[in-house]
Amino acid sequence: MSSAITALGQTRINQLRGEEKPLVIDRMVLALVPGLDPSQPVDRNQQMPDPAHVVHTHTIDDAHKGYVNPDQVVYSMILGSDVGDFSFNWIGTVEAVTGKMITVTTTPETPKRKTDLGTNTTGNNITRNVMMRFQDAQALTGVSVSAETWQFDYTTWMVARIEEHDGDGGAHQDIRDLLATHGHNISSVEGVVGAIADGAVIESGSNANGKYMRLKDGTQICTMSGAFQRAITSGPYNGFYTSPKIEMPYPANFVGDVSFSAQARGDFVSAITIAGEDITSSYSAKFFLVSANAINTSHYYVIRAMAIGRWKE
Repeated sequence: MSSAITALGQTRINQLRGEEKPLVIDRMVLALVPGLDPSQPVDRNQQMPDPAHVVHTHTIDDAHKGYVNPDQVVYSMILGSDVGDFSFNWIGTVEAVTGKMITVTTTPETPKRKTDLGTNTTGNNITRNVMMRFQDAQALTGVSVSAETWQFDYTTWMVARIEEHDGDGGAHQDIRDLLATHGHNISSVEGVVGAIADGAVIESGSNANGKYMRLKDGTQICTMSGAFQRAITSGPYNGFYTSPKIEMPYPANFVGDVSFSAQARGDFVSAITIAGEDITSSYSAKFFLVSANAINTSHYYVIRAMAIGRWKE
């Protein structure tokens, strides 16, 4: 991946600095440029790609513009599973006033899929951050929000996880219980968010297995999601049928006990519960889909899960 301020962008920055006017970046343009080699330095003299190669334009709201320090600002793009289908290997940030391309980032070709329940296609989520570094960048762009508050949006992340686990909005007890088990006494959604904020997050990240964050008190919280095609035919055992085992690796390993909660979405989901085979492993959760009736045809199920434990003793 390579990134650079374009020659036009540098000229515009100098012009606005002299005029004492703000530089307002309001969108990112995604394109799939044929023959692009992301391992090579960005050509700072390039222009906007051919319109035929542009695959998506993303509006950047003020909440996703942050400063790192007085000379560095970051713009974030979050594409949910409701966006797609396309692939891209080029990202350009664009100035609101002139439409000029200020920065260019090249990347290996990246697919963006949209969830389609009709075809049981599960979409993906993509986040991309573009940093600009030049003298007095924060002052020129007028960005007033610290990037630390949103580069990993804990409020949105936690509330979304709660809503995923309990669609009725009032039964997020499982998440509260998980947090309480690890020393956070929670009585509301706001309390969950507050616990995360008060916990002083010292590390966060994501990988192919999901997202994780670590609090200074030793608490670790992981979220995972995945689509699995399963029939539920084994059994019955004590009146219930089970699917073949599902294993979801954690994005970061735990030490000690792990508390786990998961929800399935998909066909016949009202008949599905989840039973653990080994959900206290330090590196993955293993479980089954369980139904009171046999479901002989394989169906896709989207599993969303949360694990809470400790990253240090």
